[in-house]
Parts: sequence; structure tokens; C-alpha cells
Amino acid sequence: VIHFKALINELQLKKHFTPDVIIVDYLGICASSRLKKGAANSYEYVGAIAEELRGFAKEVGVPLWTGVQVNRENSSNADPSLAAISESAKIGHVSDFVMAVISTEELEQLGQYLCKQVKNRYNRKGKLLRFTVGVDYEKMRLYDVEQSQDTNTYYNEDDFKEEEPKTNFKDKFKNFTY
Repeated sequence: VIHFKALINELQLKKHFTPDVIIVDYLGICASSRLKKGAANSYEYVGAIAEELRGFAKEVGVPLWTGVQVNRENSSNADPSLAAISESAKIGHVSDFVMAVISTEELEQLGQYLCKQVKNRYNRKGKLLRFTVGVDYEKMRLYDVEQSQDTNTYYNEDDFKEEEPKTNFKDKFKNFTY
């Protein structure tokens, strides 16, 4: 994270550039600036990296995306959960949003991936999302698929409508007399 901070500071200073999103290729190849590799078990060490990356993203004020693998037991699971995250369960605890990208033989033949929202800290309980994206395997590019081709979408349009603003607590009692 110290290296990422230095890079972002340099970009802001010299180019007046702040990224819209930061993408870290793979969390598992990063190093912790707080713990030495052999000084802690993988739960603590990889969890510390996840905490540092989350703190860095909050500090810079931009979303940060990274990737992790699933554990052996879930490598062929078409419906993974947070328990499927490899190396450290703490990654799932620290993350604000977790999405699984799933490939099965059927989806591969269609040239698609299934994306499953596994965790969303800011979503209403029980409103998890699934959708399909197309994939060009030669160039590894993702694209939207026609809605008629997407048989995996699990959300309702009503789930994404704007909610009415909540009333202020004080407004509830403004006509209260005693």
C-alpha cells in the first residue's frame, strides 16, 4: 500500500490526476506494510493486506477492486459463498463488496460468465444480484449480453427503484406537545 500511495501522490502532484477506480491485479501477491510475511499466519497476513487496501481506498476516496481465488473445495462450485474465499476468511470480513465470477461448461459454450454478488455491505438484506456477461475468450473482453440470452438474472427491477427519503427523527415529533 505504501507503494500505491506514493504512485497516487505522484500522479496527483505531477499530472493532476486522480483515478476513478484502482484495480489491484491480485491481492495475494501484495505485501503488508504492517506485518512481516513469516511473522503471522495467512489469515492474519492476507487479512492485513485486505485491511490496508481498504483503508487506502477510503483515504484516496476511490473504489478499489482486486481479485482472490476460491479454495480447493469450491473450485468447481457454481454457487460460491464468502466461505469459498481462499487464503483468509478475513478478506470477506473486510470487503465492502464481493462478487464471484463463475464459469461452467454450459456458460463456456455460450461464451458467458455468471456474476454473483456474494456480499454487499450497503445493500438491503436478502437482495443479492446475479447476472450474465459475455466474454470474448481470445481477447478476454467482457461485454453486455442481450437480455434474451441472459437466463441467470436474479433481480427485480423494483429492487433498484429510488427509495423515498427517510424522515428526520426530529420531524416525527415536531407537533408533539407536552
